[in-house]
Amino acid sequence: MIDASADELPDRALGRRVGGAVLDMILLGALLFPFAAVLGQASARSGQISVHLEGSGTAGYTGLCLLYFVLCELLAGASVGKMLVGVRVATEEGGRPAPWQVIVRNLLRPIDFLPVVYLIGYLVAMASGPSRRQRIGDRVARTLVVPRSALGHPKGELAGGG
Repeated sequence: MIDASADELPDRALGRRVGGAVLDMILLGALLFPFAAVLGQASARSGQISVHLEGSGTAGYTGLCLLYFVLCELLAGASVGKMLVGVRVATEEGGRPAPWQVIVRNLLRPIDFLPVVYLIGYLVAMASGPSRRQRIGDRVARTLVVPRSALGHPKGELAGGG
């Protein structure tokens, strides 16, 4: 676990984490229209955009979203949104997460997203305290979201991250 000298890192990263989630939702939302045009129904007229997915289309889009997060975090340690706001995923010890940790934290993402826009994830993160700020996926995978500047520093040195 990250030691006491770095306790505020997840709390300091929370606002940026929320900003990164908004950016990721915008990016993934932009993919929804073409995805629905192929596997569901999509229309744009009179300034209104409408998309409709059912069954396999919904499952496919959900899978695409999960694949986006898993691949980004495996390859870069962060989704595009997290990169843009300067945070990354780390183990509780401050290192890069193992592939299983990335997969687990993201497989639980749909639960954190319930009932709308990460409400459960946000409430769980707030309840986990300022030294953790973990959503359900992070708690199970034993990961944290911390400032990108903390990358590669031993746990005792993480507190210097911005």
